[in-house]
Amino acid sequence: MNNLQYRYLKISDGQFATFEENYDPSNGVGFQNSVSFSYDYENNILVCSETITFLQSEKIILKLGLNSHFLIHPDSVKLLMHEGVLCLSKEILWQFASLNYGSMRGVLYERTKETELNSLILPPFFFDELIKDSIRFVKKAE
Repeated sequence: MNNLQYRYLKISDGQFATFEENYDPSNGVGFQNSVSFSYDYENNILVCSETITFLQSEKIILKLGLNSHFLIHPDSVKLLMHEGVLCLSKEILWQFASLNYGSMRGVLYERTKETELNSLILPPFFFDELIKDSIRFVKKAE
């Protein structure tokens, strides 16, 4: 769908924790990413929740969670709706996850300012490696 209309509604913190005592700047850092989605039928809001974990020697050095809330235009919702089920292709999900991931870069920078962990960099991430399938959101019966 090339004409999906949406806008950021808000960005909210998920979790944030640092463990600077586990960090050794002379060693490499590992990285894990998880992403999930939820949908609010009443308000046409898609939420992308993502958690990034930086690891070193199997110890967590930083964990960052962020939730991006997207308001989907009603005309776009109609195009995505099939027999009462909202269907989001994996390509659409990649777009929302990428937007959230980009926002996480700024949060990571701001939250680690003036700490040793500010040298951590979110590497490029291709969501086609993580999100393999489309999602169908079924409206709960009232």
